[in-house]
Amino acid sequence: MSHFDPSRTKGEGLRQAMDAALWGSVRNLPQIVAQCGENPPRANPMDYGAYADLVLNIPAWQNVPDTVRDEARLHLSQRLSAPPASRQARAPMPLVRNYATDHYTKFQLDRISRWMTTEEANDLGLAPASDDDVSRIEDHIHRALAYLEKADPELFGEIVALVDEIIVTTPGNRQRFEFTAGTSFGVWGAIVVNSSLILDWTEAYNMLAHEAGHLVLFAIAREEPLVLNASDAIFVSPVRDDPRPMDGIFHAGFVASREARAFDRLLAWHNRTGSLSPADEKLAEESLEASVIVFWQAVEALEKDASLSTLGQEILNDCKAYMASTFALVME
Repeated sequence: MSHFDPSRTKGEGLRQAMDAALWGSVRNLPQIVAQCGENPPRANPMDYGAYADLVLNIPAWQNVPDTVRDEARLHLSQRLSAPPASRQARAPMPLVRNYATDHYTKFQLDRISRWMTTEEANDLGLAPASDDDVSRIEDHIHRALAYLEKADPELFGEIVALVDEIIVTTPGNRQRFEFTAGTSFGVWGAIVVNSSLILDWTEAYNMLAHEAGHLVLFAIAREEPLVLNASDAIFVSPVRDDPRPMDGIFHAGFVASREARAFDRLLAWHNRTGSLSPADEKLAEESLEASVIVFWQAVEALEKDASLSTLGQEILNDCKAYMASTFALVME
């Protein structure tokens, strides 16, 4: 099966593999192994965040105190030792939540911010959104998911399998660029969105395809790299003004191809049903064109400077095959 092609089965398989890797590693952590139950729960982003705080390389400038790690151990111990009957069932659709203490503890809010902000000079300064903004974003996301389910049920199924939480924020004033949304291996399964930049359902539609694509790559590459370039080497990026590591450029290409698929399927569905307004049809066409251009720009950057792993080359080849066969006229 192509690494590019989405499906609910593929999404569930990636989730199960990620969860198995997480809980298998947690069982071996000090002060946790003796408290483990036999059947670990389905992991959520806060489980991944607690584990990340314990074992991943947190930049020194974050100054994470021992109390954070103590709370992370307690969180994971409680999750593993809780009886199955007490575990909350996973919602059938991604939950839309405010970045606020109504939904998260102070430890969890800091954890989300920490793993979404990995560059000292670009602290996002995340803050809660207003109730009105959360409601508006939730409406856009639900409408986008409804269209996605009709236009591209395979991609819809994969997104629903991968995305647990969509966290609505207001950005601070310390970032160097405006972010629309973000994901992180450190809080896998969550998407953080900027309430000021998701202005309609088409932007939510693009965001879902884009950010779920990052989650796919994080899961596929959990045990081996996509690129072999040095992590501190930076290159011109097709989507950012500042130079980026080659792994980031690889991600940019992959998620652009997923965006292109999503909008191509949306427009094909519209051509069959006439369901989109003229304005929304135009926005979808513009988004499709932009995604195709970004993909081939990323390919150009990768073929110029990237040292790809075998896995990375396989994924890129699958994406190129899809994009070349589907958008051949755009390439010329």
